[in-house]
Parts: sequence; structure tokens; C-alpha cells
Amino acid sequence: MQLFSCARWVARNLAVLTLLGAVAAYLHPPLFLVFKDSFLWFFAATMLAVGVVLEPAELSETVQRPGQIGLGLMTQFAVMPLLGFTAAMVAPLPPEIALGFIIVACAPGAMASNVIVYLAGGAVAYSVALTTIATAISPLLTPALVKWLGGVFLAIPFWPMVETILWTVVLPLLAGMGVRRLLGARLREARDLAPAIAAVAIVIICSYAVAANQQRIAQVGLWVLAMVIAVNGLGYLAPSEFAASQSQVGQTG
Repeated sequence: MQLFSCARWVARNLAVLTLLGAVAAYLHPPLFLVFKDSFLWFFAATMLAVGVVLEPAELSETVQRPGQIGLGLMTQFAVMPLLGFTAAMVAPLPPEIALGFIIVACAPGAMASNVIVYLAGGAVAYSVALTTIATAISPLLTPALVKWLGGVFLAIPFWPMVETILWTVVLPLLAGMGVRRLLGARLREARDLAPAIAAVAIVIICSYAVAANQQRIAQVGLWVLAMVIAVNGLGYLAPSEFAASQSQVGQTG
């Protein structure tokens, strides 16, 4: 029981642990640089956890509302990439960090968003449905967007990126869904542990990113912080504003 209590504590404190990890990585990068060779495996771990916690019934019900999912996908693959590209163009950032903004903006949400939605008491089924569909189309769409927008800053290899996404996103997700079917009576225990596993992976991913770019962040830290807040803030506003305008059109029509 202690294991499950600890797992729930880790999942509930994801934001705090991520912040602490990032601060530790900035102050002493070697703490997390040891994950350099295994970095991509932690992405795979988050997607494996997604597959385990997916509820087929809730997912099926949510998919029957394609308009809401379409709005989320539009925000993910149209609004966010354009905001990331704008931030990269406006801020005086090195090409590598500018490209990083575009890559993050073009990447689909993963287990982190689902964990946060779950802990906040939000629409978990919708979050998982959106994550699943975005993940399904990301192997081609994300590399295409990164190559198109990021090519302004650096040459982008398209097919190696597709291969990476397939190995770290698609296959682990399918493996998690397969494991779910095999767990039987232990499924509940796995569902309790999966968010914690994903949370630990997310902390390591974020901390390694800070450690690997510590010197660059030290040079342009305030600009990075300002652009992150601006891109995410505007990203949150865009779908709600669009939905409100659609509602007004429907009422007047």
C-alpha cells in the first residue's frame, strides 16, 4: 500500500517536482546529463502509461463529439505551431533554441497533459481522446510542420524524425493498450502506478532538457521564460475565443 500512496503523491506533485528538477538541473547539470543516452526511452514510458490508462468506453463516447476534438486538433497543429514560430522569429534567440520552440509547439500533448487534467478533475476522456488522435497523426504532421517552419533556422531531417516518433510515441502507446488487455485483475493497480511512472519520466525529460541547455538558458533565460508564457497563454485563449465566436454565430443564425 505504501507503494501506491507514494505513486499518488508523485502524480499529485508533478508540477512541484518538475520545477525542483529543473532548478537542480540548472544549478548542477551533471545530475541529469547521465540520462543522455536513455533520454528517448522516457518519452516511450509516458506513452506506454497512456495506453495502460485508456478507457475504451469513455474514449468511444468522447470520439462521438468530433467537433470538440477537431477544435483541439486545430489548436494543437495550427495555432500552437504559428505561435511557436512567431516567438522564434520575434525573440533574439540562438537558432537551436528558436527551433526548440517550434518543435515543442508542433508536438502533440502526451501523458503530462492527461495527468494534469486528471489531477485537476477535468475531462480526462476528452484529454485522452485528443492526445490519442493527435498522437496518431503526429508521425507525419509534426515532422512536416517542423521541417516547414523550423527550416527557416536549421536544416531539418524529415524521415529520421518520423522514425523517432514511431519508436517513442506510436509503438509504446500500442504496447500499453496491449498490456492493458493482459493485466486482468491487476489493471486497477497498474492504473494507479501509470500516472506516477509518467510523472517521473516527465520530470526527467524536463530536467535533462534544462541540463543539456544550461549555458544557452543562462544567456537568454528571460527571453525563453517570456516566450514560453506568451506562447502557452495565447494557446489557451485561442480555442476558447474561437468556440465563443462560433457560439455567437449559431445564436444569431
